[in-house]
Amino acid sequence: MASVQVVSPFEIFTDVDGNPLEDGFVYIGQAGVDPIANPVSTFFDSALTVPAPQPIRTKGGYASNAGVPSRVFIAQNAYSTLVKNKNSFQILLSLTSPPAFLVGPASSTDNELPLFSGTSGNALKGTGTIVTAQGRALLDDDTAAAQRTTLGSTTVGDAVFVAANAAAARTAIGAVIGTDVQAQDADLQALADNSTSGLLARTGAGTAAARTLTGTANKVTVTNGDGVSGNPTLTLPDSLTLVTPTVTGLLDCTGGQIKFPATQIPSADANTLDDYEKGTWTMGITFATPGDLVVVYSSQSGRYTKIGRAHMYEGTVTTTTFTYTTATGTLRVSGLPFAPASGVPVVSLGRWTGVVSAVATPQIVAQVNGTNVQFEVMNVSAGTTASLTQANAASGVQKSIFLSGQYATA
Repeated sequence: MASVQVVSPFEIFTDVDGNPLEDGFVYIGQAGVDPIANPVSTFFDSALTVPAPQPIRTKGGYASNAGVPSRVFIAQNAYSTLVKNKNSFQILLSLTSPPAFLVGPASSTDNELPLFSGTSGNALKGTGTIVTAQGRALLDDDTAAAQRTTLGSTTVGDAVFVAANAAAARTAIGAVIGTDVQAQDADLQALADNSTSGLLARTGAGTAAARTLTGTANKVTVTNGDGVSGNPTLTLPDSLTLVTPTVTGLLDCTGGQIKFPATQIPSADANTLDDYEKGTWTMGITFATPGDLVVVYSSQSGRYTKIGRAHMYEGTVTTTTFTYTTATGTLRVSGLPFAPASGVPVVSLGRWTGVVSAVATPQIVAQVNGTNVQFEVMNVSAGTTASLTQANAASGVQKSIFLSGQYATA
C-alpha cells in the first residue's frame, strides 16, 4: 500500500510581522481589476449554496465562517485578491496570480480525480471526487474476486456478477420467471399502466380502465364511489323518486308510516292509491242567508280522514250565543274540508238540541251541499220531506249538533 502524507487542510494568512492574520480582511474580485470595486460572489461550499459575505474575515490566520476555518469558492476560473490586516494595512494584492490555496474553481466533472496546480504542493487546480481509503483499497486489489470482497459482495452477489446470461442471473437472485416471479402478462401490464385512481376493471384482452360507481339523482346516493378513501357506500336518499316501480310480494313498512304529498297527484288507474290525508276542521252553524246572524261558540271541533276519494268525517259544535232577526233559508253546518263529487253523501246525525220540527214521526235527513251539511225532516207516514230553516232554529235558543258521515270527493 502506498503511504499518504498528512497535511493541514487549510492554508494560513500571515500579518506583516509573520504571525497568523487575526481579524484580517480578504477581498475577491474580477481578474485584473481592483477586487473591492469589482467583487465576485463568494461561497463557503463548492456547491455555491452557502454565501461568504465580503470582506471575508480571518481568525487565527484562516478564512473564517462563523469562527470556523473554511475554504472559499467562486464560480470564476480567474480572479483578483486583496488582503488587509485589522488596521486596514494592505498585506497582499494579486490581480492575476491569486494564491491557489485560498480559492479554487467550484465547477467539476463527474468522477474527476483531484488535479494539483503545480504552483503549490497541496493546492488544487480543479475539484472533484477525492479518493477515499475504501476507493484506494479497491484500486489496489489485483483481482475481481478481491475487489468483490472489498465491496462487501455476498455469495449471491458473486453469483450475479459471474452469471453468463440473464437467465443465470435471475436464478442467482431467486427470480426465475414462472417460479419466483410472475411472467409478463398483458392484462397485468394493463392494470400496472393505469394511472387513474379508482376501481380497476378489465375492459378487454390486455386492456384495463379505472371505474367509479355513480348514483342516480333522487334514487341512489354513492359515497366514495372510486374507493380511493375507503369502501364505496350505496344508500337510498330520504327523498326517493321512483318511476312506476313494481314491488312483488309483501311491502313491509317497519317504520309504520307512508307519506303522501300535501297536494294530491291524481291517478287514472283504478288500482292506484294516490292520496291519504287526515286533519281537523272547524264546524259552524249558519243559514242559507245568514243575514244578521250572531253566533258565539263554546266548542267547535271536527276531524276527518281522506283515503283516495273516500272522505270520512265527524264533528261537534255548541253555542253560547245564537241570535238573529233577518236570517233565512235552510239550516246548515259549515266547514267541511272537501266538497263531494255528486249524489247524496251519507250523513249520520248523532244528536241535536235547540232545533225543533212540527212533523209527526219525523226522520232526519242530512246531505252535503258543497262544504256544508244541510238538514231535512221526512214525514214518514206522508212520505214527504221539508228543509229545516230558521223557523226550526229559533233565535236566542242555544244550539248543539253532533254528526259524522262519509262521501266521495271528485
